[in-house]
Amino acid sequence: MRSLLVTFGFLLLTLGGCQTDKKNMKRIIFLHHSTGYNVWVGGTSKYIYKLTKKGDVARFIGKYNKK
Repeated sequence: MRSLLVTFGFLLLTLGGCQTDKKNMKRIIFLHHSTGYNVWVGGTSKYIYKLTKKGDVARFIGKYNKK
């Protein structure tokens, strides 16, 4: 319990001093491995996914990065 409090306190001190500049902010998505696969594939048919190795999110990110 004590180590949890120390870790939480350290995070507050570390992140508390961070200043954000909205002009330079980036958006990121974190996919944890326990849920990432289901989110990554989405509603894509398993046959289409096996052929293309791209799910709903992969196609979206591909289109977004091309812009």
